Amino acid sequence: MNILVTGGSGFIGTNLVSDLLEQGHKVSIYDKRKSETYPDLCIVADVRDKEKLANSMHGIDAVYHLAAEHRDDVRPVSLYYDVNVGGAENIAYGLEKNGVNTLIFTSTVALSTLENPLKKALSGHLMIMDGVNISRNLFLMNGQAPMIQNALL
Repeated sequence: MNILVTGGSGFIGTNLVSDLLEQGHKVSIYDKRKSETYPDLCIVADVRDKEKLANSMHGIDAVYHLAAEHRDDVRPVSLYYDVNVGGAENIAYGLEKNGVNTLIFTSTVALSTLENPLKKALSGHLMIMDGVNISRNLFLMNGQAPMIQNALL
């Protein structure tokens, strides 16, 4: 499979990319920071750039969406919404534009107050199950919306 991992330069993303490559997938990383481990796989860009994000999904079979603002000291505070909700809306746009039917969405407790806008942004692209510990290799793809299994890292 051709897989795009947003936020793939961080700790979890790097481990996910390693696993996906080991499984034989072709992987691209979309992150605002260049990956130290996989610099040749990296598209350095922001999820707020709607068209660049959509263009990066051309030829992609599945997207793992890990990119997020999650630190407590993010300034301006509006970045939480702009990146986490606006970025999710841009993901949905890119999925539609490119006919990508598989999205694996991960989240942190930092987004709990943004639950409703995220659900709206991703409706039709993802089944979100509340109270589930999300980890790598925890989904069953059916070509429409991944079913999320309860799994721990």
